[in-house]
Amino acid sequence: IGIEHDKQEEVFQEFFQIDNPERDRTKGLGLGLAIVRRLAVLLGHDLRLESEPSKGTCIELVVPSGTNAQDEESKKHENDSIYSDFENLPIAVIDDEPEILQGMRCLLEEWGCRVITASDKEEAIENLAKASLTPKVIIADYRLRGNETGAQAIRALRDRFDQAIPAVIITGDTAANRLREAKQAGHTLLHKPVPPAELRNCLQSLVEQSNADNNVLAN
Repeated sequence: IGIEHDKQEEVFQEFFQIDNPERDRTKGLGLGLAIVRRLAVLLGHDLRLESEPSKGTCIELVVPSGTNAQDEESKKHENDSIYSDFENLPIAVIDDEPEILQGMRCLLEEWGCRVITASDKEEAIENLAKASLTPKVIIADYRLRGNETGAQAIRALRDRFDQAIPAVIITGDTAANRLREAKQAGHTLLHKPVPPAELRNCLQSLVEQSNADNNVLAN
């Protein structure tokens, strides 16, 4: 539909939507372009917007040419080393947005993880039981449907498996009480949009800490 000139910078801000005053979640969350811009900045790519009201919008992402086969092979071996600790790592991902669940599944499975997804704590427990898996890490969105929170879902899974499973809460909320709540519960808190490298480093730390704790118990 086109974007007014005075709104063309605002569309890249988190949760900003031009034509969704009722905040209908079926029309999205207003995070897409914010994520695109942040990733473009991190990767050093040029992002361009051209738009005219009542005419339409064109957004272009300019990326460099592809690398040669030798570079790709070298990168593959590098990734094999980086993700070796994630091989068959069982992870439960809880989020009430199907698109986010699918994206997280694709990313984590690329790293070698075994991923169980769910929209709430009941579905997570059911799906883990069907797969006969105990998660080594839980990743949960903070705000879930039915006024449920990611913290509650994590607590339910920990109670179900009787383990202090390492957990990550992902949220777009930057309120100070969110930080306090996560810290008090012993959860790692990541803010949307989460760059894959940041998530990878977080998982690496949790896996290393879990292995260290298991070694202490074994000795």
